[in-house]
Amino acid sequence: MDSWGTIITGVLALIGVGLGTWATYKRGKQSDKVTATVSREANAITWSQQLLDRLENVEKEVEKLRTDLNKVTRTFSTAINFIERLMLWAIDGCKGPMPVVPRTLIEHLDPGLVDEHQRQQSHPKA
Repeated sequence: MDSWGTIITGVLALIGVGLGTWATYKRGKQSDKVTATVSREANAITWSQQLLDRLENVEKEVEKLRTDLNKVTRTFSTAINFIERLMLWAIDGCKGPMPVVPRTLIEHLDPGLVDEHQRQQSHPKA
């Protein structure tokens, strides 16, 4: 019986080792799943933050473009108004002083032409 006891003990030991290995493997698989899930979540958070940062930059750029567009629109409207006043002045036979160039347009015009216009305004022809 001594040998049977040794065999039974050995078989029980093998079963115990097998069960322990299987349990460790299952825990490891579960741990791998948790690690993979946490990693995916961390990547998603990082990606989301990068996306939010990019969106913030795009919003800033859009706001800057809106500001620039508003300035161009105002300048364009001023230019059209000035051209209309010039046309009306010409249609009226160029009587009276030529319409004054709006200050907001001066920076966009040839400085020599602006100087000549201002000279003519201060010394009109009879």
